[in-house]
Amino acid sequence: MVITDRLLDFSQLVGFEAVVHQGVRYYSYTPKVGYTTWDESFAKVYEQLGRFTPVETEYKDRRFTTLDWSQDEWKLFYAFNFMRKKVTPVLQKIKVRYEAYIKWMETLEDHCTIHTGFYPQGYKTYLSYCFLLFTDYEKSVKSLFSLFPTTPFIMEVDSQLLVFVNVSSSDFKRKLFCLIYDMKRKQMIRRFRQAAVLFHFYGRR
Repeated sequence: MVITDRLLDFSQLVGFEAVVHQGVRYYSYTPKVGYTTWDESFAKVYEQLGRFTPVETEYKDRRFTTLDWSQDEWKLFYAFNFMRKKVTPVLQKIKVRYEAYIKWMETLEDHCTIHTGFYPQGYKTYLSYCFLLFTDYEKSVKSLFSLFPTTPFIMEVDSQLLVFVNVSSSDFKRKLFCLIYDMKRKQMIRRFRQAAVLFHFYGRR
């Protein structure tokens, strides 16, 4: 998966085969999860799925806002991303004025979000799977994945949901895939695409 601020021609990349899906990314969610076991969570998931009735669609309109940051504001974003730092030394290093920093800080609530995840066995010990879900019942889908013992990462992509789920063993992986097919059987989702996450890389401009 690649997130960019402009369209790219991926066919120019060595080893390229195909684009599975390309579209606009909107709001992202990391719902709060409770401390539970995988077996307990799957029991709750199937209990909730059993009560689901496909009646009124829950799709919500996407909100899209433009981000017109200057070069200095992007410098600030990358300089202060992921960690707390003392302001003055950073501003001196990237050569941005304090006034520009104050103005940039006032825009953060409109354009930035902090996502906190819960992975009780340590994030790197989990197998990460990605599902592109075509659904008219977004609220129900988000609620279902919030019952797992690890934090799902859910993105609104065009009219679909992109869901990352982290499981602790191949046994729960099988249960996860069975759940996806059961969601389709119950008409909570119309169809889906899937992928396994092999590694993460966070690039910079």
